[in-house]
Amino acid sequence: MRRVLLHPSTLVFAVLVAATLVSVLAAEASLSAPLTAGVVVLIGTIKIRLVFVRFMELERSVVPWRIVFEVWILAVTLVILGTYCHSARLLS
Repeated sequence: MRRVLLHPSTLVFAVLVAATLVSVLAAEASLSAPLTAGVVVLIGTIKIRLVFVRFMELERSVVPWRIVFEVWILAVTLVILGTYCHSARLLS
């Protein structure tokens, strides 16, 4: 049992569950909407990266695929946050 609990995949799963709880708490807190959205998107980005690297075995893939993924996740996150910030300014 101890071997299962200390397995890297189990630890990553625990981090994913904790990150989900932090996202829910941030969304339910009385923070400003842009700050909450930013926190939730960043936590989601971290979770996606953990799933791809650990559970889809990207950590063992060839370097070019890893670089493509890292650039892709960074670009998508920046586009989402940039679009949200831009649209929030237009609506205010």
